[in-house]
Amino acid sequence: MTPQELHYLSQAFFFLMLAGFGFSWPFSIIRTYKAGHSGKGVAGKSPMFMIIILVGYVCGIASKLVCPIPEGLTWLQDKWLVLVYLIDMALVSTDLGLYCHYTRKMRSGKVTREESDRLAALLAKG
Repeated sequence: MTPQELHYLSQAFFFLMLAGFGFSWPFSIIRTYKAGHSGKGVAGKSPMFMIIILVGYVCGIASKLVCPIPEGLTWLQDKWLVLVYLIDMALVSTDLGLYCHYTRKMRSGKVTREESDRLAALLAKG
């Protein structure tokens, strides 16, 4: 394989990894929305986990931007995965934003801790 073909293969594997992560976040967002919107709270979610994921995506973007462009490729041919990272970051940020919104709502007294714990137990079952 030529260096350019290896580069494209590497990008394809990176894309598949990012797509796999990206496809899982809408399910998490829906779960957070349903749990929070129902007034039950978002117990069981980990904001620290989501922040660590965001930091990882920022590092992934930085690695793509500092890596030199292989000879014969344009900037867009080499750096298009940055867009996929940004899409994934938007999804994680949405989930984190919903978590913060519903946590704030629960702390204001609109949802009790017992209700939140009961929902967490239900969500853990299925």
